[in-house]
Amino acid sequence: FGGITALNKVNLSVHTGELLAIIGPNGAGKTSLLNCITGYYRPQEGQIFFNSEEVTGLSTHHLTEIGIGRTYQNIELFPGMTVLSNMLLARHVHCSYNVGKAALFMKSVVEEEVRHRRILEELIDFLEMQSLRKQLVGSLPYGMRKRVELGRALALEPKLLILDEPFAGMTLEEKEDMVRFLMEMNEAWNQTMILVEHDMS
Repeated sequence: FGGITALNKVNLSVHTGELLAIIGPNGAGKTSLLNCITGYYRPQEGQIFFNSEEVTGLSTHHLTEIGIGRTYQNIELFPGMTVLSNMLLARHVHCSYNVGKAALFMKSVVEEEVRHRRILEELIDFLEMQSLRKQLVGSLPYGMRKRVELGRALALEPKLLILDEPFAGMTLEEKEDMVRFLMEMNEAWNQTMILVEHDMS
């Protein structure tokens, strides 16, 4: 950017079930790398492959549809909506009904909605947010909002989960909870993750 080399000859691979950490000082290009992988930036050179298919330059929504989920360095939630509503938004990639069927609230729509909510309730239980499901996100403490953002990313059922500084701004206790969730996801669910973080401990 402006004469600064943001990225240069980066070469990495992540295998299914792996948790890969990207480390480096501020300004090293960690978030720029994540932005290239998730379609926010289009690299001038090089290629990005996902499940053996080239995805370089694909749009963010297309990458989401093929299974790449993400959390952000700065929280990207809707503060005026509830925890459940924020997470439900992520299920749009798995919705098979259209606006007309949804407006009529047809039986097939109701059945699918129940299925989506069942998945979200399992995630809410896993992330220990049972008492928060109907609270507005804007009323929650910062660390809990980071947890909601993780829940929304997981609601996509991503094959690859990308986490950009998921512990930033958290208390020690909140960080310990988040580490526990990530380790369990990786070990029990075999969730593939790329993680950027400054807190090496």
